[in-house]
Amino acid sequence: MFLDIFAKYPIDISASIISFYGSFLCSCFLGFKYRKRKYALIFFILFLVFGFFVGYLLGWLKGVINNINFNVVISFFMGALNLGMLFVLFKEHFIEIILCEATTLISTSISGNLYSLLLNACGVDTTSSISFFPGTSIYLDYFILGLFHVICYLVIAIFYQKRKKIQFTTKNILFLTLFIILTALINNVLNNYSYNLSRNLKEFYILFKVYFLISSSLMLVIIFSIIQNNQLSYEMQVTNELLKKEKKEYLDAKKNIESINMMVHDLKHHISDISSKLTDEELTDFKKAIQIYDSNVKTGNEILDAIFYEKHIICNQKNIRFSCLAEGKILEFISSNHLYSFFSNALDNAIESEENLTDSEKKVISVTIHRENNLAHIEISNYCLLNQKQFVSLKSDQNQHGYGLKSMQFVTEYYHGNMDFQIADDIVTLVADFPLSEEKTQKS
Repeated sequence: MFLDIFAKYPIDISASIISFYGSFLCSCFLGFKYRKRKYALIFFILFLVFGFFVGYLLGWLKGVINNINFNVVISFFMGALNLGMLFVLFKEHFIEIILCEATTLISTSISGNLYSLLLNACGVDTTSSISFFPGTSIYLDYFILGLFHVICYLVIAIFYQKRKKIQFTTKNILFLTLFIILTALINNVLNNYSYNLSRNLKEFYILFKVYFLISSSLMLVIIFSIIQNNQLSYEMQVTNELLKKEKKEYLDAKKNIESINMMVHDLKHHISDISSKLTDEELTDFKKAIQIYDSNVKTGNEILDAIFYEKHIICNQKNIRFSCLAEGKILEFISSNHLYSFFSNALDNAIESEENLTDSEKKVISVTIHRENNLAHIEISNYCLLNQKQFVSLKSDQNQHGYGLKSMQFVTEYYHGNMDFQIADDIVTLVADFPLSEEKTQKS
């Protein structure tokens, strides 16, 4: 029975089966790096088997009904079915899944139109044949067709996977969802109608194919451009929120330091009153504790002094030696919240790296700030574990970095500076340069 039906509608059934598998495999290539759900491999195999029967049934219906509007409905149904299978396989945000399906629809359009144009360039009438080599086996024709599509899908998947994942806010979810769906659906509808129309108007056939190849490619570029702009907007929003939070932290830290200084001042004056009641050991420990909180770093910049004082106390608690040689005055052109953001994040990263070390001799953080010609030169050095070096470069994969580093980069770029990390043995050094104005340089 299956063979009899296939013999009656071979082109429609073959095209539907190939279309199903093509879309499904394209989606799997695009989502290769997505998080997989439990039993995803089992479902993948089941879908491959299921796809043959679905493609066969839909191809038979297309052959029997033979109506352009019905073909569009079938196309929508196959797209929705493929979308459902992606939700079953992958554990990602629904917009990521919708984006994957939209990219699949556009990718299949690109590869299909491109293959047809190559056939036309070789003098083949694609309304009646898909063979580059007339007279050869139909299985070879389908193999070449499938191989060509797979190569196209893999190329698009490589670029797709290089993009940054979508970062979501409540404002952009609805817009992105509607735009992606409408773009893919419009592309799909126009392709279906143009294909049937072009078969009746063969003189416009190649023109239609060229148009939809270009339009599909542009749609893909537009979608990715919007996602990229959305990502930049999201990062800027998070960075601004982080800067506001850090400004509040700075003001709180400043108040705390002022309170601590007052307490230390009072305690130093009362040592003589209580010294007779303490043992020598207790008195020594008491003086050491006061010395920790009384060890202010004087850089000539009130904001830096507050930051270094706060981090110096933390370093003492974690048995990390903190050394600082800084000309703080040269950084007066940087606003208080930007300065706090930059150095607080930089030192937090250094402390986090140092506290994982077991060798006490390597628990050292060094900060130097000085003028080099017309630049304010900053170096923050610390030891690190070998497996931490992957987090050093800002240029490799910025998705790996937290928004603390992005905030530092934002501050650097805001003042037209540059920032990089250098590695020598087990020592990581943050190097940053901020240009100084000519007026400041002359005053020095």
